[in-house]
This record gives sequence, structure tokens and C-alpha cells, in this order.
Amino acid sequence: MYTSVFIFFVLFSAVYSDANKCSSGDLIQRPNNGYPIYWPALWNENEPAPQLAGNQYCSWYIDIPSGYYAQLIIRAKTGDNSSSFQITDSSGLKYNIDHEKEEPWYFPSGSISISIHTNAPATFALKVSWAQYPATTIAGGIGTSPLIVNITKDAFGAQYNAVTGLSLLAFPADLKNYYSLRSTLVFEGNDYNGRFVSNLYEMYKTHNQWMSNGAYIYVVNVEASNVLNQLLIQEAGYTKDLNPYHELNCAPSSTCSKSIHGGNSKSGFVYVGNQTQTLLDITIDYNATLSVYHGSQNSAGYYKSYAGSTIRSLLPLPFNGKVVQYIVSSGKSMFTFKLSECQSTSIYRPDNGAPVYWPRTWNENQTAPHLAPNQNCYFYLSNTNQKGYYMRLIVRSKSGDSSSKFTITDSSGVVYNISHEKEDPWFFPDQSLTIIVYTSSRSEFAFKVEWNLFPQKTQHNAAIGINPVVVNITNDVYAAEFYSVIGCSLLAFPADVNNYYSLRSTLVYEGQDYNGRYVSTLYDIYKTHTQWMSNAGNIYVINVEARSVLDQLLVQEAGYTVDLKPYQELSCARSSTCSKTLKGGKSKSGLAYAGNQTQTLLDITMDYNATLSVYYGSQNSNGFYRSYNGSTIRSQLPLPFIGKVVQYIVSSGTTMFTFKLSG
Repeated sequence: MYTSVFIFFVLFSAVYSDANKCSSGDLIQRPNNGYPIYWPALWNENEPAPQLAGNQYCSWYIDIPSGYYAQLIIRAKTGDNSSSFQITDSSGLKYNIDHEKEEPWYFPSGSISISIHTNAPATFALKVSWAQYPATTIAGGIGTSPLIVNITKDAFGAQYNAVTGLSLLAFPADLKNYYSLRSTLVFEGNDYNGRFVSNLYEMYKTHNQWMSNGAYIYVVNVEASNVLNQLLIQEAGYTKDLNPYHELNCAPSSTCSKSIHGGNSKSGFVYVGNQTQTLLDITIDYNATLSVYHGSQNSAGYYKSYAGSTIRSLLPLPFNGKVVQYIVSSGKSMFTFKLSECQSTSIYRPDNGAPVYWPRTWNENQTAPHLAPNQNCYFYLSNTNQKGYYMRLIVRSKSGDSSSKFTITDSSGVVYNISHEKEDPWFFPDQSLTIIVYTSSRSEFAFKVEWNLFPQKTQHNAAIGINPVVVNITNDVYAAEFYSVIGCSLLAFPADVNNYYSLRSTLVYEGQDYNGRYVSTLYDIYKTHTQWMSNAGNIYVINVEARSVLDQLLVQEAGYTVDLKPYQELSCARSSTCSKTLKGGKSKSGLAYAGNQTQTLLDITMDYNATLSVYYGSQNSNGFYRSYNGSTIRSQLPLPFIGKVVQYIVSSGTTMFTFKLSG
């Protein structure tokens, strides 16, 4: 036993004593199997960096083949101020890596070198991996209007061009942690074979615009991240006379100051986003002018100019716009802005599956916080292409006036008004969702979103033929595929005709499962008060959350209902007397009842020559019960009808029914 322990200790000591020393001129090349390379070889990212002895000079050369980029992860810490760790890229730019915590670096094809000089003991480890560039998906010309790109959301390559050249400014989502900008590489030329300039991380650190030498640039983001960093791309002809030209990038709800010193020339800064920028204070030369542009610095974008001699008397001044330019004619200026509370952002499903709240400090046990007037922002919700999930969204909102708007746009482009919400849940498929908020007066707004897995098993497969099917759709978690020859017709019958939010949990797709084309929820289908018919034979209906509510869904072969215009549900409260009007014109129209109550027809007004046909079941010979002439039916009232599915079909014209439903 002691011998085994001694051997292990010797081996352990040997491994880590070797790791304390490094050599110069080592070449690291991409292996044929494409696996990453580690130094030391036994280190990995889950371990602290090993010790490196003092008084060493080491270097590595990393080869990056054509068509590939390299991701470099370093964990390092120098032991004193005179030691140095440095990267030199293919364009000769040098990067200090004295204190690295594994935030990835990205480099283009060519070679990079890493050099280390330790006077005192330090820690150091690295990992390098190679991957091919993403495909070029965008090619665009930049003209009189600027372009904003969500630059790190997806992996993509893009070629941009302009007549005189291009101007770039980056706007990170997090002003304190913007390492995600390292994944975006910029080249001059048509593609990644052009001259490598830098990454957006280094460009942003200059806090000044970068301008190309030629008419074409290529921008490639090699790794998608859940961060909404933005890149402003402009025709350089509109910005090259500005020196300096900075970004205005402040946190939401913050008060921030910005100073620029243009001397005898023009200077400026630009805001990108959806917050209101309220100018609270300004110091500007008496004879200077502040010009504000919404868009580019040209006649199309021009908004207004303010004289340095009078602008302070006009404060505060609010400005709104996705791109707002502040251009000073000359001299030194200092601005103080108050930014609104609401900022556009992307929200993705967390790896731990926890719900996400906005604002982060809000929860369902609190009242919704207030939003200030004059705010415009959006929230992009997504599950980053992970299939099999749905979104559950709770919104608490109250707009302050009729001009304020809160909306949801789902993945199929349907827009929902959420200006007055009381936390009745919304349910959406696992594709993207956008919430847009605009306030013209003080309003209330908060939301919670979470992602849950769909029920994994289709519990029912039903062929719809000559008989209709009635499903208790919301009292259990339920998934069903229905199919018919011509198509399927759906009508929803909520248990409570005044409160039918429970229908939101039932999602409808065309196809065999939830990978098909998303149509809508039953809540929105019911609000149309007419049948929905599929374009094909198969539909998939899934209720994702059980409710203690007996909502019902009537599923029929569309061949029996396609000729009915309109065709609506007869959905009335128990023990109530209710009226229903059909306007069929020259074509047939109809009502359908689904339930267990007796429907007693108390009164009817219909065309003299029209006919009312009643069916128990589908509108076919099997379901036919009886027909009544418009000229005589009133003399036969009251008429009771009993059946789980009762159809009232009118041959033509306008008809008004009055029913008494049993308790």
C-alpha cells in the first residue's frame, strides 16, 4: 500500500513540476481530428491554472489554416508588475493577457504568437480550438440611412459596402462586461480573406468610430451569444468630418455625463437604442450650435438645431429615436442626460430553466412597477432553437392613456394587445416572441416568462369522419393528432363565456405534432366566434396546462361545414336566455351547440322562404333530425332540442334565435 502511494506521489510531482517550465518557439497546429489543444496537456477548464516558475521566457506560435478561425481560452495571472504575458495577432496588434479568466479570444486565419516573461512565479494555462467560419448570410449597401445590427446574437458573416467607406461604432449591452464583442471580427475587403482589422471588443475600447479605407468591409461573428450587443454601421461620408465621434452608451434609468472637445472642428456622439434621452444640462460655447439628427447626419435625418446662447433656457429636452446624433459645431461641450427606465433586450431560456422576471426585482406577489412617460422598448424572448419547449408568459400591465401601447407579436406574426393585463397566463410555442412597450404617460408594466417542456406523448390519435368529436380540452394536460379527408373544423366552447382565459393554454398546429405550422391558441380562435378550418388533413392540438375548467372543443370533418358562412358556436351560460344572430345572405349559415343542456328555442325571426334544418351530430344524413319552414316555425314554438352536438343550419338570409338553456 505504501509503495503505491509513493509511486502516485512521484508521478503527480513529476507532472506538475514539468508544468512549471515552458520553452520558446513551440508550434501549435490544428490536429487532423480537429480536437482542441491544451497547455499543459493535462490541464482543463475545470481546474485552476497551474503554477509557472519565475525567470522564464516562453513562446508559442499558433497556426490557423485558411477558412478557419481559432478560439483561444487563457487562464493567467502574473506574479509581479515586471512580468508580462502578451498575444500578437496576424496584423501585428498586441494584447496584454496578464490577468485572464477564460473569457474567449478569437483570431482569424494566419498565425498568432503568445509570449511570456516571468520574473516571479505566476499561473498560466491555455486551450486553443479551431472551427470553420460561418456562412455569409448578408450582403448590403449602406446609404443615406444608418444600419443597426444585433451583432453577437447569431453566428453569421456579412459584407457591407458604401460609396466613400464605412463607419463602425459598437454598443455593448453590458457596459462593465463586454467580452462577448471579441467574437466579432472585422476585415477590409469582400470576405475573411481581406485584411484583418480587429475585433469589436478592441474597437469599442477606443470609444471612437472606426472608418474603413475602402468601400467594402466584411464582418463575421463566429460564435452566437445570448447578449444583445449592437453595431452601428454608417456611410463614412456622414461622419468623417467629426473629430472626435463617440458613442453615447448609458445604463437604463441612469444619469450620465458626456464631454467632447472638437476644438475648431465639428465633434459629436450618437445614441443607439429605444430609451428616451432627456438632456438635463449642457455646457457649450456661446457661439456654438448643437444639431440633432434622427438617423444619419444629412438632410433626411435632420431634426433641429439649438444655439449655445439659448439652449440652457430650453432644458430639459427629451429626444427619442433608435439612432440619435448630437453634433456640436465647435469647441468643448459637456452634456448630462437622464435615460429612461426601459431598455430593449433579448431574453433567452436560462440553462437552469429558472423563470425570468422583468424588472428583475419584481415578482407576482407585488404590484406592477411604474414606467415613466415617453418610453419605447422591446423585449425579444427566445429559446435559442431548443425544440420541445413552450413559453408561459405572465404580464401585469396598465397603460396610462389610449396612446400608450403594449403588444405581443408571436412567431406567426399575430399581434396581441396587452395594455391591460392581470396575470392571466399566455402560452406560446418555442419560437421567438416580441413584446413592445410604448408609453406616452405614466403606466404600469411587469412580466414573467418561463420555458417548459411540451407533454412528450401524444395521448390521442383520432380520425374525424361522419361523426364529430367533443373533447374536454383544458381539464387535463392533453395532446392529440386529428386527421380527416378534407380538413378539420374547430369550434371552442368555454365553460365561462365571460372569462375564457383558460383557452390560452391550448395550442393548435397544422401537421402531425408541435413541429408543424403553429396556428394560434384556442383563446384567439374562440374570439373570432366562427369556425377555424385547417388547410390540410392533419392537425395537432395540445393543452399544456391543466385547469379545473370544463372547456370543450368540437372537432369535425370540414367537408360538412365548409359551405356554412358564417358558422358559429352557440355558447350560453347555464339557465340563461340568450340570443344569436346569423347573417348568411344567399348562402347557408349555421350554429353548433356542444354540451348536455336542453336548448329550448323560444323565439325565431327568419326569412319566410328559408328553412331551418336541425342535426344531432354532423350535417349529414346520419345526423339529420328535422327541418322547419320559415313560414310556419313560429307557430310551433317553444321547441326543445337535446343532444351533445346540435347543429342549427339556415338555408339563407338573416336569422335571429332566442334560446333558453337548462340548468
